[in-house]
Amino acid sequence: MSGSHDVPKGKYGTLDAYTKYVVKRFDVQVLLLNTWATTQTNKTAAKPIGVCFKYHQR
Repeated sequence: MSGSHDVPKGKYGTLDAYTKYVVKRFDVQVLLLNTWATTQTNKTAAKPIGVCFKYHQR
């Protein structure tokens, strides 16, 4: 992945890259004595799906 941005003459700029994630929320359940029981709630899992760029000019 790459990125670019035109910078005016006499100026300086930086192009910062960061990972973009999709986040899923879920509850953890177990089967105890033929009954589902929730053991943990509001857990999250993040999957990287791309790269984003942010430009800063000085």
